[in-house]
Amino acid sequence: MEKRLKEVLNREEGNYILPFFWQHGEGGGRLREMMGAVYSSGIRAVCVESRPHPDFAGPGWWRDMDIIMDEARKRNMRVWVLDDAHFPSGYCNGLVEEQSVYAKRYLDHYTIDASGPRTGTSFFLSIDEGEELVGVVAARRRGRTAGEVQDPVDITNQVRGKVLYWDIPEGYWNIIVIKSTFSGSGRKNIYQYH
Repeated sequence: MEKRLKEVLNREEGNYILPFFWQHGEGGGRLREMMGAVYSSGIRAVCVESRPHPDFAGPGWWRDMDIIMDEARKRNMRVWVLDDAHFPSGYCNGLVEEQSVYAKRYLDHYTIDASGPRTGTSFFLSIDEGEELVGVVAARRRGRTAGEVQDPVDITNQVRGKVLYWDIPEGYWNIIVIKSTFSGSGRKNIYQYH
């Protein structure tokens, strides 16, 4: 205990205090002043209590978070965000609904088997509502059966809408369709901070 007390008195200790930094929509100058007051008190971290902000998770909240983060970076301070009763969760107090632009997304893929040579071929892609195409890659198979592939080629630029138009070269091919989706395993309703 004496060692810890000496560290605190000599300002050599780690950060053991994490005060709540309540947001009520204060102006930028006030936010900077408040972060300065926390720092000058010898505290090197804050927990931002976001829920009372009048524009919680909206443009005004992001503007204020940018100010708080800017002040924290200048002072090498840590910032935690309290966003709901299950802190810290990324849940934003229930503000993120499924298929929101901020909702958790997953990468998924499926394959299509193809053989060539064939010209003028087209494939309908399974891209459901809310899903986005990330890319399409064709890879030559080493034999007729599924297994190891070689020589991958990005053919995403051959997609028009939900249809892939591709002249299949000689051989057996796996067409790999990669998409982002809201469907997947894991925790739902998690905010994606960008």
